[in-house]
Amino acid sequence: MRFDGLGKTLLKIAFLSLLGAGAVWWAALAGMVGDWKVIPFPILGAAGIAYLLLSPRAYPLRYLAPGLFFLVVMVLVPVVYNVYISFTNYSTGHILSKEQAIEVLTSKEIPSSPPVRYPFVAYGTPDYLHVIVLSTPEGTLFVTPRGELAAPEAYEIIDADGDGIPEEVDGYRSLDTRTFLRAHYAAVQRIRVPWKEGWLRLATLREFGYFIPRYRYDPARDALVDQRTGKVYYAGPDRFVAEDGEALDPGWVRWVGLANYLRFIREPRFHRAFGRVFAWNIVWAVLSVVLSFALGLALAILLNDRHLRFRRLYRSLLIVPYAIPAFISVLIWKGFFNTNVGLFNQVLQSWLGSSLRVPWLDDPFWARFSLIFTNIWLTYPYMMLVSLGALQAIPGELYEAAAIDGAGPWQRFTRITFPLLMVSIAPLLIGSFSFNFNNFTIIWLMTQGGPVVEIGSQAGATDILLSYAYKLAFYGARGNEYSMAAVFGVIVFAIVAVISGISFTHTKALEEVSRGL
Repeated sequence: MRFDGLGKTLLKIAFLSLLGAGAVWWAALAGMVGDWKVIPFPILGAAGIAYLLLSPRAYPLRYLAPGLFFLVVMVLVPVVYNVYISFTNYSTGHILSKEQAIEVLTSKEIPSSPPVRYPFVAYGTPDYLHVIVLSTPEGTLFVTPRGELAAPEAYEIIDADGDGIPEEVDGYRSLDTRTFLRAHYAAVQRIRVPWKEGWLRLATLREFGYFIPRYRYDPARDALVDQRTGKVYYAGPDRFVAEDGEALDPGWVRWVGLANYLRFIREPRFHRAFGRVFAWNIVWAVLSVVLSFALGLALAILLNDRHLRFRRLYRSLLIVPYAIPAFISVLIWKGFFNTNVGLFNQVLQSWLGSSLRVPWLDDPFWARFSLIFTNIWLTYPYMMLVSLGALQAIPGELYEAAAIDGAGPWQRFTRITFPLLMVSIAPLLIGSFSFNFNNFTIIWLMTQGGPVVEIGSQAGATDILLSYAYKLAFYGARGNEYSMAAVFGVIVFAIVAVISGISFTHTKALEEVSRGL
């Protein structure tokens, strides 16, 4: 026993030593690259794990820690980050920091005037590039494969004819054009050799060119100077702007406070689309839950009848939609609803005439109908299964007593079955409502939010809030509006939280009903 205790202690010490060394190494690496925000995380993480393993008081937390960790990483962090983005101008052209934006702008190049070209010769083998030799008026330049200038004295050069172009460098002969292009051209294209006020890079197949930065940063004025035109761009709140109003892209991210929320209120293209999308979102979620629950409950009542023959067969067949992956079913139904070649229109045309063609996915009403119909198909097996389980949990004595009192089938359903069913089913219905309120998958696979209902608006007839936020973030006609998409994300989160909170408080009334039966 003493050996086991000693072995566990040694194992803890070894594990914590490795963990601490890894945390220090990670923090040091982050400090070397200047990413100071990352440094606290490995240190605090290692300290937390050490506390869990060494402190007797933290013993219960050892079982809660994994769940809490994933709760924080998968739920809390995305929510907090989404809220943060909604208070910034994070969007197309405003993704980088100011330092990164300056680096991008000063890396833009223009050729010198007049253009300067220097022929070069590469030395090495098809598998190895040893050195590149450039012939310039200032003399011969030796460039390493990493883009660094090297002193000629560092190489053993053989130049028998004295023309300044060596026949061999350190025993390596010059590469012919075909070998160079096939083996090393791609690597040499990435080389930038700092030289004078700019850099040298590959300009043609056999020449390097001299390029200078398009913009030069002046720290004293906090401005960029266009070296071609001489125009000065001064740093504004989120980008460099000239005196005539011309702005440079990219800009940088900055804190804007409530500006995005005020923009949502002031601009009709946002709040008008939000009202239309929100109304359909509520209708979509409510109808999906109510109709799928009604169908699932009806089937569950039928299958709960012990006198029904082939009950097991019916159960197996009715859960088939639940067993098929949802995205496959959605794509199949999308094919069925195709206006031109879909199965439903072909059947209707064969029955009612060749001129009949229902615009299932091209008309707002029929597109919404198709979505709700498809969603009912996908979700009724779940409602049937949970209803069937809840029905079997209701004591049969209640029905016998009700029958003796003269209660009919409808009275037994409304006074016994449905109230007791809702005690256990209501939280699941609330969860189903929240799921359908944010059911991005079926909306995007079936209609991508279409069809169009207003020219110039990104919100289509079947867009829900989540799909509309997705369009703002990744399909913006005026650029990707990540910050506005974050605003919509915060609004969706608040709406779902409020609705779920109110709904869960009302489920307590159902518990009181069950106690009175």
